[in-house]
Amino acid sequence: MGAIRWRPVFAVLCPARGPRRHRWRFVVVVVLVMLSACTATGPADRATTGGPTTVRLEVGDRFDRVVANSPVGSTFVIATGVHRRQFVAPRDGDVFVGEDGAVVSGATVLDPAAFRPQGGLWVMEDRHEEPFRADNGQLHGAMEDGRARDAANHDLWVDDVRLQHVETLDDLDQAGEWYFDYGSDQLWLGARPDESTPMELAVQPDFVRPTDAEDVSISNVTLRRFATPAQHGVIHAGGPRWTISDVAVEESHGTGIVVGDDTVLEDSIVVDNGQLGVGADGARGVVVRNTEIARNGQLGYLWSWEAGGLKFKDTADTRLEGNHVHDNHGPGIWYDLGNTAALVDGNRVEDNDVMGIFYEISSDATIRDNEVLGNGHAEGIGTLGAGIFVSISFDVLIEGNITAGNNQEIVLVHADRREEIGEEYGVRDVVVRRNRVTIDNDGSVGLYVDTDEDEYYTDRGNRFEDNTYVLDGCERCFLWEEPVDLATWQELGNDLGVNPEIRDGGP
Repeated sequence: MGAIRWRPVFAVLCPARGPRRHRWRFVVVVVLVMLSACTATGPADRATTGGPTTVRLEVGDRFDRVVANSPVGSTFVIATGVHRRQFVAPRDGDVFVGEDGAVVSGATVLDPAAFRPQGGLWVMEDRHEEPFRADNGQLHGAMEDGRARDAANHDLWVDDVRLQHVETLDDLDQAGEWYFDYGSDQLWLGARPDESTPMELAVQPDFVRPTDAEDVSISNVTLRRFATPAQHGVIHAGGPRWTISDVAVEESHGTGIVVGDDTVLEDSIVVDNGQLGVGADGARGVVVRNTEIARNGQLGYLWSWEAGGLKFKDTADTRLEGNHVHDNHGPGIWYDLGNTAALVDGNRVEDNDVMGIFYEISSDATIRDNEVLGNGHAEGIGTLGAGIFVSISFDVLIEGNITAGNNQEIVLVHADRREEIGEEYGVRDVVVRRNRVTIDNDGSVGLYVDTDEDEYYTDRGNRFEDNTYVLDGCERCFLWEEPVDLATWQELGNDLGVNPEIRDGGP
């Protein structure tokens, strides 16, 4: 290009009319714009300059590289189709939105024809995967008897069925089972795979890597079959003020979504994950609303360690509103240790294996206007199975809920765990009022003190008042140290003046 001839340019841009000071201001602006154009950066440099833009993520793109090479605060549109083994590390203000039909899978497709027979089994060679291990070098998680290998975070899917990962190669003896020999890089099956049957191995540990990024948004995308370690999320919100909406997280190994400070999770589906649906540890200001959390805890993690629907630890100012939490293999909603200022409002919580709503070693909660139905019937759960279960917690209001068909309905329990948690916690100032409770099992509503501190019955502010009871076949429906009948219950000062409904066959 030849030299720019400035005089003709000035003549066109600044004709000789009007005040001279205006002409020179316009010239300065034009020169600055031209200089900016001459020094424009290429795509690889724009990530450092900032500025919003929209970038498409097509099938076959490396999502992490595209994000890293795009301006901070960009909008990334995930194209329709199945994107395999992708992950992103968000920056401040990044937006990820899927087109309809956008699916990100953490699984790789296996070729059934690549298996060969060996010793009555079938083996695929050269599978170079490493499981997540804890700091002690062991697979991460406390497991049920016979399910130790479920702690390895890779899952094998055959014809859309998650196979049972057996503990040793010697245990592999039938169809529906598999074994990953990590030391020999071999994947073993108990039966010959049909070459027309789809097979997938979950290998990618997450979609959203934990970062400190703020104000991230993720919406309208399905995330499926990630090899997420226990207590890690397919989406792991590390920084504050994330919005996660209209997202499906399903069939992954560990936790579906981990939320951080001021995260809003709404209008989403978190289902069929191996360990936990939604988790938080130390987060403040979390909102989870209008979300289905179902059938999580599919693998052999002990629920008492951590498995089920939703579990929050050491949180404050959280709100769970309008969610459907059901059929989880563990508690449905579980606040465990050090939570405060929790609102559990207007949820439908049903058919979870253990407690429907479990508030444990925490304080300052309102549990209101929920439907809590059919929880706590897993084999061997016993009296831990309940609709609403408050343990060693204080300043709790349980109001306006409907409970029915649970193993136990609304139960408060005080136990001595001072050496573990200190002197602060105990069942005190727990008010249970204006709930509608159908009772079909003795001792389904009340307080049990598992120490010799009888003052928790009389002087700790625990009250049951103005509840509506439907008695359906129970004789001593209430619990006050031991199961008692309604007359004794009221003599003890509970629900004075309440006249229960009696169903046919009731006492």
